[in-house]
Amino acid sequence: MKKLILLLILISSIGFGQTLQAHQDAKEDFSKKSIGWISGSLAFSSASVLISTKVLWSPIPGLFASSIPTAASYILPISIPPHRDEALKLQSINYRKAYESSYKKEIKKHRMINSFMGSVYGIGVPLLIMISKGGIPVGS
Repeated sequence: MKKLILLLILISSIGFGQTLQAHQDAKEDFSKKSIGWISGSLAFSSASVLISTKVLWSPIPGLFASSIPTAASYILPISIPPHRDEALKLQSINYRKAYESSYKKEIKKHRMINSFMGSVYGIGVPLLIMISKGGIPVGS
């Protein structure tokens, strides 16, 4: 019985080690791209709010459009970088599957956080500018 419990603990710790390594690798790889996700969603959100305010005389469509970067961060495909893929080829297939799934989940999480932050700032800045200039135009 003790051997069975020890074996289960060992197997679960190996799986945890794969996911921990994948989380660290994903964080390291994404740190170079995070500013792109923030600035891209900031620019898109700001532009959508300002354009909808000028063209449609209401910021509401722009607020809905500003959710596009956050959705895109979830939908766009994720590929493991070649240097990580080379190291994975030496591992077993079960290790690779667990690693890839954890890596992709972690990248999606970081994309969502950064694009959401950019969208919030992209909505907030134009709305603050509109408020400081006399209010938010609603209707014609």
